[in-house]
Amino acid sequence: MKKINQQIVGISGNVTATKLGKIFGQVKQVDGTETTIEMYPVKFCPKATKNLFLLPLLTGSNLQSNDANNIHLAQANGTMLTFDSQHLGSRSRNNSYQV
Repeated sequence: MKKINQQIVGISGNVTATKLGKIFGQVKQVDGTETTIEMYPVKFCPKATKNLFLLPLLTGSNLQSNDANNIHLAQANGTMLTFDSQHLGSRSRNNSYQV
């Protein structure tokens, strides 16, 4: 973890990111199994009122949604990451999700 002092523009306005590091999380697969993933870089903004993260669109990746408001990120290597709208939280006016 590294200390930083960076202004971030988000849903709650400008906030200051004070730390930069990585986090690990559990992802549930379609078959019900769980896998640990690592997310980096992650910026910590202690005064932010919402938890957000950015999905970088790498060359060859594709971001889309379906009729159920699920969000799909297909990467060039064939990996598909789907965010189930039932578990995302509330959707804001600018089409971002609170998690």
